[in-house]
Amino acid sequence: MEHKNKDIKVFKNFLIESEFKNIVQLVVSEGFSWFYQKEQNPNCKDGFFFSHKLYENDIMNSSYFDRIINPFKKKINYTSLIRAQINLLTRSDKPRRSIMHRDNNNNTVTTGLFYLNNNNGYTEFESGEKIKSISNMYVEFPVKLKHRAVSQTDVDCRTVLNLNYLKWVFQKVDTL
Repeated sequence: MEHKNKDIKVFKNFLIESEFKNIVQLVVSEGFSWFYQKEQNPNCKDGFFFSHKLYENDIMNSSYFDRIINPFKKKINYTSLIRAQINLLTRSDKPRRSIMHRDNNNNTVTTGLFYLNNNNGYTEFESGEKIKSISNMYVEFPVKLKHRAVSQTDVDCRTVLNLNYLKWVFQKVDTL
């Protein structure tokens, strides 16, 4: 899939079908806990949502962590996970937009978004570029790119796995 910004990488059918189905089955099960958040970005009054924090600040916060994150670790090959969270937006009559934001202030961080279901919501970048919510699609971009979530009007919920991580970057070093 071609995009205006070459820093935005989009991968359709990211996980093998069985891995994808296992994750979706976990997330939609009655035993999966969702936690109410009064706003998408602190102090912004940009609309409520529900989340399930898998990992943050070097702490695993969910018994589902391994079953959800292991397939991604193999594919992404990150060196250090900073945060992993699944977000759920409920249907609205009109699309709700979070504010433009960065997930982290460290410019070496990479952001990854994995869409768990098809819906007419999307991720919008500051440049105006929009990425549709297509199930089993992964989007990766540098954390410096501001983006926002836009809610859906066609289905009950929009579920997105949000990852922030570090990847090894090798640079050629000049020797004396």
